[in-house]
Amino acid sequence: METSCLLIVPYYTSGEGSILKSFDYTMPPVGLLSIAGWLQQNKIKVNLLDFTIENFKKNNVEDILQNKIKSIGVPEWFGISVCTPVAYNAYYIAKILKTLYPKSKIVLGGPHITVLKEQIFSECEHVDYLITGEGEYSLCNLIKYNDLSPNNILTRHPNPNINKVDAEEIKIHELPLPAYNLLDFKKYTPPPGTLNSKKPGIEIITSRGCPYQCVFCARITGHKLRFKTIDQVINEIKYLQKTFNIKQFHFYDDTITCKKQYITDLCNRMIEENLNLHWSCFTRVDTVDEEILTLMRKAGCFLIMYGVESLDEKILKDIKKGISIEQINKALKLTRKAKIESRVSLIIGTATETRETLSKTKKDLLKLDTDFFQVFIAVPMPGSQFFIDAKAENRIINENWSDYDLSKVLYRHPIFSEKELFKVQRSMYMKFYLRPRIIFNFLKKLTSFTALANMFRGILGFLKIIRFSK
Repeated sequence: METSCLLIVPYYTSGEGSILKSFDYTMPPVGLLSIAGWLQQNKIKVNLLDFTIENFKKNNVEDILQNKIKSIGVPEWFGISVCTPVAYNAYYIAKILKTLYPKSKIVLGGPHITVLKEQIFSECEHVDYLITGEGEYSLCNLIKYNDLSPNNILTRHPNPNINKVDAEEIKIHELPLPAYNLLDFKKYTPPPGTLNSKKPGIEIITSRGCPYQCVFCARITGHKLRFKTIDQVINEIKYLQKTFNIKQFHFYDDTITCKKQYITDLCNRMIEENLNLHWSCFTRVDTVDEEILTLMRKAGCFLIMYGVESLDEKILKDIKKGISIEQINKALKLTRKAKIESRVSLIIGTATETRETLSKTKKDLLKLDTDFFQVFIAVPMPGSQFFIDAKAENRIINENWSDYDLSKVLYRHPIFSEKELFKVQRSMYMKFYLRPRIIFNFLKKLTSFTALANMFRGILGFLKIIRFSK
């Protein structure tokens, strides 16, 4: 009899003012789909329940779970993906499952599990196993062979007779297509990244790992860069276009331009294959140049999101960002020249922020040649060096994981109060977006109903953030 597994994405209950709640969007869980694809290839029956697209006006959590299981049968295994802001929601789902289906096994994985490890057993009494790091191989072997030997599989009562070995590194160039067949694309709405955003859209990942040292990041997939083959990526894009009529792609790699030859080869293949793509990406200002940006635009790139974090050299050095103000300005000018829109992301209230450094960032923000910007108040996320240092200095305000949703101040800053940081955040948004030049540029781009709809969604989200900035 075929073994079955239901993979679950918990629901968000973000606080007012959180960017997670202010902009009404949902995107498919690409990491979980990769795991599902590997399980399917290994003859394990897989289903997906994504609570982020469920209608809670008609049903509660237990109703949704029971309705799903009525339609698929009771699976032997449940796998729940856990990031920090939804941890308690995941634990509640685990409690319901263990109460209703006590014979089934429950596995938790994801970023929150990876950084807290055994601590999760004291937070959630209903979980059977934890998987840290990447889950494809470990979950598959746990389900098929009850293999507990990899050191990224944790149990509540470890068996001393099991010889633990290092978990095998995921060879992402050997993974099958993510299990897109499990999705109902009509229920997903991409964020209004620009007025040119289209739907249906999806995130796509071409690499794992990040070699950089930023103190606010936990680097869940490690430092070593690993890439899918160019053929893999192109075939995945073609499949999504043909099967689901995907109109917009967002490359969700930490830094897609990290390896110049790879992004060059990928863009050239997009052009050669005449894929007529519309895509955006994250990257760093020190990994682009005029040649790469021109090629990316030709291949269909319409938006680049740069993690800039600060406009003060000292803060950039303190957070180990590894970039300079000169590189920021140069990258933005070259992006404009290549006719690609840019979005800049900033973080305020990091550990060594002063009134002088924050004032400089506020002032210089208005000089940046960028189309969009977003600003977050620094959150010491578990697993990051920021969290480790803040905890050692007794500056973590609380470890109530539901508060880690970008809507609250959780670092007890030596200079700034919570109220002051929210006031600065609100002021930065107001001063940037209410300038005549920015408003005029938006109005110039209102050339379609889609652009008008995206602008309306963006304005609503912006107003929610402004309204609830304390």
